[in-house]
Amino acid sequence: MSTFLIDQATVRTALPVLVCIALAGCSGSETTRTEPMRERTPPVRPLATLYLSEANQIVQEAVGVRRSVVLRDASLSGRAVRSPADDRVAFVVESETEARLIVLDTGEASHTVVHSAAAGTGYTMAWSPDGRQLALGFLAVGPDRGGDVLVYDRLSGAKPLGCTVSTRVVAWPTKTRLVVSDGESMHLVSAEDCTTIHSIDARKMHDVTVSPDGSKMAYIFRDLVYNRQRRAYDPDSSLFLSDIDGTNVETIVGYRYRPRNMTWSSDGSALAFDVDSQEEPRRRLISVYDLGTSQSVYLNPGSTEYSETRPLWAPGGADVAFQRAGPAGNPEACVRRTGENFVRVLGSGVLEGWVSETLVLVRAPGDSLVLVTAEAEEVARMRGPAALIAGR
Repeated sequence: MSTFLIDQATVRTALPVLVCIALAGCSGSETTRTEPMRERTPPVRPLATLYLSEANQIVQEAVGVRRSVVLRDASLSGRAVRSPADDRVAFVVESETEARLIVLDTGEASHTVVHSAAAGTGYTMAWSPDGRQLALGFLAVGPDRGGDVLVYDRLSGAKPLGCTVSTRVVAWPTKTRLVVSDGESMHLVSAEDCTTIHSIDARKMHDVTVSPDGSKMAYIFRDLVYNRQRRAYDPDSSLFLSDIDGTNVETIVGYRYRPRNMTWSSDGSALAFDVDSQEEPRRRLISVYDLGTSQSVYLNPGSTEYSETRPLWAPGGADVAFQRAGPAGNPEACVRRTGENFVRVLGSGVLEGWVSETLVLVRAPGDSLVLVTAEAEEVARMRGPAALIAGR
């Protein structure tokens, strides 16, 4: 998990986003997960940020190293998408008349305008597994309404993939396969020419999350189920898991648990999400589903006082950070580390995301941004009008 940062002033004026990058590379009874402790290497290179300033400038800055203006008179739209190696970031800049999709080289602080269209055009993006190419889908509005799926690389620029109907990019799971959508169906297609391999009716699929290796996807399936006792239809929002082509579907938890906020471990072996406690409906608990054993366990089975939500796996690791709130509603950012049977409280405030395998960002009371280790040791505290948004 990386983090995306926007200047607080841009929040008030509806101008999103800022990306924060770590240059270091950057239903049943449940039991406690116990795994062997592994060694960790602390990051040695500085934290870098890319953000939109109050002066509507896109600025790249490495703490204590450099500060450079990348673009002027800019307004960002949507979320930024970083490459697997963290060396490039794709984002959309929008003016009153034009939207531009830009790829920024974070090492050289140079940028390329990959595509432009009328203001209000919607973009979706996904990097190839090796980070060399970017798939982008766009749907324009107004008189020039229309869309396509393009593939961009540094040598060839952006070229149409050959999709005839689909205009949205869902994921790029493997080198040769891409997942696209036409708004009603998802299609597993060739990354070379958009030849359809398999299609899935996706009208009832929500919050689709693809595993890191591209072999699986998790999603909330929303439907109405007939209740014979009540003689009425009940809403169903079950959590399903399937292969990337929609086959081998299995139900992880049913609608009574109201599963939300699914997130994959970095190796794709487990899926974490939060659910309603069946004993105390107002509380949420974090559940972890192991694909190898097909079993779910609660992350903190002994928790009776707190409501826990928004699990976030450490990038490249097995630690899980999450948000919790006590009876008084006071928020705390926490982490459950591999091999430990207790929760570490990182600090009061809102969990914003992992910066690296060992560093977490927390929004503390008083609007301070705190960089803290997984051992709950504060590394840096930054004050100012910065707001964070959790990213990929």
